[in-house]
Amino acid sequence: MEGMEMTCFEIVSNVGTARGCYVEAIDLATEGNFEETEKK
Repeated sequence: MEGMEMTCFEIVSNVGTARGCYVEAIDLATEGNFEETEKK
């Protein structure tokens, strides 16, 4: 079961990271910084 728990943790971690990047990209786009938005 330890392997399954680690896999679940990695999924949750990756989703959190993706959400953070999404929010940063939205903030950059709102500021008009589209070049940096594209990088996110």
